[in-house]
Amino acid sequence: MIGATLGWLSLWLITSGAVIPAPKSCAPETQSPPVVFTIPLDDGQLNMRKVMFHLHIALELDVPELLAELDWQIYTDSPEAEHELLKVERVTGQAVLFKIEKTKAEVTCYPEKVQSTANEVGQKVPDWLINLIELFQRHQGRRYGITFPTDTNPYASITTMRYSESGMPTNLVLLIHGLDDPGWYWRDMLAALDEENHQVARFEYPNDGPIVEAAELLALSLMDLQDAGVEEINIVAHSMGGLVTREVLTRRVLYDGDGTGRAADGLFPAVDRFIMIGTPNHGSKLARLRAVAEMKEQLSRAFSGEGQWLGSLSDGAGEAAEDLMPGSAFLSRLNRRPLATSTRYTIIAGQMSPIDESSVSSLTSKARALAEDSDAPDWFKKWIAKADKQTTAFVDEVVRGMGDGCVTIDSAQLDGVNDFIVLEANHVSLIVNLLPEQKDVPPAIPVVLDRLADEDTPVP
Repeated sequence: MIGATLGWLSLWLITSGAVIPAPKSCAPETQSPPVVFTIPLDDGQLNMRKVMFHLHIALELDVPELLAELDWQIYTDSPEAEHELLKVERVTGQAVLFKIEKTKAEVTCYPEKVQSTANEVGQKVPDWLINLIELFQRHQGRRYGITFPTDTNPYASITTMRYSESGMPTNLVLLIHGLDDPGWYWRDMLAALDEENHQVARFEYPNDGPIVEAAELLALSLMDLQDAGVEEINIVAHSMGGLVTREVLTRRVLYDGDGTGRAADGLFPAVDRFIMIGTPNHGSKLARLRAVAEMKEQLSRAFSGEGQWLGSLSDGAGEAAEDLMPGSAFLSRLNRRPLATSTRYTIIAGQMSPIDESSVSSLTSKARALAEDSDAPDWFKKWIAKADKQTTAFVDEVVRGMGDGCVTIDSAQLDGVNDFIVLEANHVSLIVNLLPEQKDVPPAIPVVLDRLADEDTPVP
C-alpha cells in the first residue's frame, strides 16, 4: 500500500502513461520471476523518479516522501545515456536492467538480486532503496564527486577536463579525504605531487554518513572517469577514505575484488596502487569525536586544564562514527573480504611520541575530573564511570596505544599488506603542516612519492 502522503505522486505517475505491474514479493526464500515494467519517454527523457517509484511498487513497499525531491532525467538520445544507465545497473548489483526503445524504456527488476545487494551492505531493502534515492540526488546535483585542480580552476569537473585543450589524462593520482576533513588537508600533498608532474584529482563526499553510501558515490565517479578515458589510477586515501576505497574495491557488485576493473565489465579504471594513511582498518574508539583530527591537541589541553570540551565534540559523527567503532557491522563485513587482486597496497601509520609511564596515574585522575565537567561528552562520562579498570584502559588506549592520536598501530594493520610503514606524526601531521608557516615536509609525503615512482614492485 502506498503511503497516503504520496497519493498525489501515485496519481501523477498512473496518469502519465506508465504501465504498473502487479506487485511481486521479494522474499529471498522464493524464486520470484523478474518484474518488467515500461515507462514512456518524455521527449526522449527517462525520469529516474518514475523508475524508483515502480521499484517500490514492484517490491510492495511504501513510496518514501523523499522520492518527490528526485529530479534526475536521463536523455536517452545523448552519447552519455548508455553510460548513465550502466552505472545504475552496476550500483544496484544488476538488480535493475534497462532496455531503451524509441518511445519507452523497458525496466526489468530482479527481486532476489535487490535483496542480495541490500544484504551485502547490511541493510533492509526499504532502507537500501532510500539510500539509492539519496545517491541519485547527489549524483544529479554534482555537489560531490571528482574534481581536478588546474591553473584556472581548483575544482574543474570531469566534463571540463574531458573537453579541455589538454584533455583527460589516462593515468592519475586520486586523493580521497577522511572524516571531517576541513578541505585543506591535501594542500602539502597536492604541491608535492604537482612538483613531480603527477596528474592529480580529488574525490569529495559527505563524510558523516554511512561509509557504504560514500563508496557508492565513489563508484559512480570512478565509472565517470573510465568513461572519460582514464585507464589506471593510484589512490592515496587518508583516514576513513581508506575504508571508502576498500569498500569499492571489494564489494561484489562493484570491483568485486579485482583491481583491474575487469570483473565489473570494464566500467572502472584499474587501481594500480592503493596507499592508506592513518586508516582505522579495525576501527577507532575515538571515532565519536567530530574533531578527530585535533585529538592530540584537544586531549593535551583538556588534561592540562588549559582548555575545555568543545560543544562540537559531544555530538558524535553520524553514521560514519558508528561504522568506525571497533567491531561495527560495517567493519566486520569489510574485514571478512580478501584484498583486491592486481592492486599494490601500502599502509602508512602514525606514532606519536610515547608518554612516560609515570604520567599515566596523573592522567587517570585528570580523566575522572574531566568526566565530572558538565560539558564533557556523554560517551566520555559513561566510559570513565564504569570502573578504575576501564579508566585505565581508556588512558592506555588514548595515551600509550593511540598510535597517531586517533588510530592505533594495530588498527592500521591489515592482513596481507606487508608494505607497512610507521612514522612519527599524529593523525593530521602525517600529511599536512598544521600551521601554514611550517616548512617541514609532512613525513607521509616522501613515502607516497617513493611508492608512486616505484614501477618494479610486482603486482599481486
